[in-house]
Amino acid sequence: MALASCKDTFCKPKIVSLDGLLHAKKYDWESAKQSYQSIADLNDYKKISSVNFQLSDKGLQLKDKSPKLAGIISIIPGAGYAYTGHKQTAVSAFIVNGLLAYATYSSFRNKNYGMGILTGVFNFSFYLGNIYGATKSAKRYNEQQRKSIINKLIFNTQF
Repeated sequence: MALASCKDTFCKPKIVSLDGLLHAKKYDWESAKQSYQSIADLNDYKKISSVNFQLSDKGLQLKDKSPKLAGIISIIPGAGYAYTGHKQTAVSAFIVNGLLAYATYSSFRNKNYGMGILTGVFNFSFYLGNIYGATKSAKRYNEQQRKSIINKLIFNTQF
């Protein structure tokens, strides 16, 4: 509607660029590419159009990290975090789970059942938290990748 009311070459590229940005915010990268392609023939907007077209294409080619896979491979403590690129968290999850498991094992071996149950409960809850955290980490990774491209589009769309 706004584009139909615009008859000059001043407002048309701005409206089309904003349309592309709206499509990108909905993760409709193909429509965003089409919007930016439609203003590519205007001399003053060739560079902006080209950059935004490439960013939209990059959005289309994003490879998501699977939250399910992150949770499944977290059976090995820290592996899900490593999969999503959080190496320090992966190492600390592995170490803490290992230490708690050793504490549980050694408590039961020494017939200190109360401490064994206590450390076992802590270990189990930390282990489940590790699995849940890895799935959330994959979701955050995916969202961060998309928002990074959108922020670049916003920065590049300001005329």
